[in-house]
Order: sequence, then C-alpha cells, then structure tokens
Amino acid sequence: MDNLLARRAEIAERNRKLAETANSSLDGQTVRIPGYLLPLEFSGKEITEFLLVPWVGACIHTPPPPPNQIVHVKSDKPVGNVSMFAPIWVTGKLTAAVSKKSLYLVDGESNSNTAYSLKASVFELYKE
Repeated sequence: MDNLLARRAEIAERNRKLAETANSSLDGQTVRIPGYLLPLEFSGKEITEFLLVPWVGACIHTPPPPPNQIVHVKSDKPVGNVSMFAPIWVTGKLTAAVSKKSLYLVDGESNSNTAYSLKASVFELYKE
C-alpha cells in the first residue's frame, strides 16, 4: 500500500508540473480557441487585453484552471459588446510563454498564471 501511495504522489507531482508547462509545439501557430474572457485592460467600454479561460468566472472566486488552460490575449482592435458570460472564439498567433497576470475585481485582486499568450486578430461569438 505504501508503494502505491508513493507512486500516486509521484504521478500527482508530474501532472502538476505538466499543467504549469506550455506545449512548445504550439509556439508561433495561428490558432482558433473558444473560451470566456476576463478583462484586464479597457479602452472606454471596450476590452483590449483579457484572459481567455475555459469556464465562466474562472480565476475570480474559484480556484483558477491550470496555467496551460489560460491564455493571455492582447488585441490592437478592442473587443466590444461581449459579456463575461458569453463564450467567444479568438483567433490569432499563439506564443508559449509562462507569465503571471493580476485581475482587479470590485471585491479584490486575484493572480493567475498563464502558459500562453495570443495576439488576437479575430473575435467571434461562439456558435456550435
């Protein structure tokens, strides 16, 4: 039993490290990724920088997803009329680069580690 528990701890640690690591084969690729946005920077009422996360409200009041499921998105063209509760598609050039971003909220601040950044070129509402 002790051997199995030790092996379990090794596997858990390996999986934690993998979740914090970017997949370098995606570096420089043009990708189209769905998700929900968490605003970081605004230009008036339009969003110029945000985190793309896999579920509504990730990183705000719940434990954040692992860094390899969070994408830091910047765009020269601001995103307008998009709700944090509506899924979107984002297309752009992906960079595999681990970083830490701070979200400032009405009721506090939250830090999130990201494994990717994306220079966005296209935003679309998510439709199946």
